[in-house]
Amino acid sequence: MHRQFWLEQSALLNKRICDKDLYTIAMSMLESEQRMMVPVKNRKTLEGALEDAENLRRSLQHSFARKGGKTAKADALQCLISEIVSTKPNISCQQLLHKFRNLVRYGNEVVMKVDRQSDLVVDEVLRIHFQDYGKSKSAPISGLKHRLSRAKKQNKVSR
Repeated sequence: MHRQFWLEQSALLNKRICDKDLYTIAMSMLESEQRMMVPVKNRKTLEGALEDAENLRRSLQHSFARKGGKTAKADALQCLISEIVSTKPNISCQQLLHKFRNLVRYGNEVVMKVDRQSDLVVDEVLRIHFQDYGKSKSAPISGLKHRLSRAKKQNKVSR
């Protein structure tokens, strides 16, 4: 009975030592105890540190797996662009920018302001200022072509 237990533990130890990542984490734990001047009799054994490292890795993998696969939610500006593209699929970047300026002029809950070159200091980036579900945000106008491209692509897929 004891012999079987130690054979299993020995095989587990060998398996864990061969795993470079586990070994590195375990050695880091042991070195940390040494730096903290933990008395030798109270320090973890190599086997214990390897087991803790394996449990830590399992826990981290579990939390990463839970987070994985979540896509970023489109912001309010991207949703507005998608809405405009669905009604006018061939809209150009300049037409979209003009539409945003009209939305600002007539009042819109998303687009608050579109910078003009005359409003800015030299080397300052032109931006679209918008409300994103209650938060004030801004996006560079230079990125509008990418947002428009994504909306057009999404529009083609959803048709």
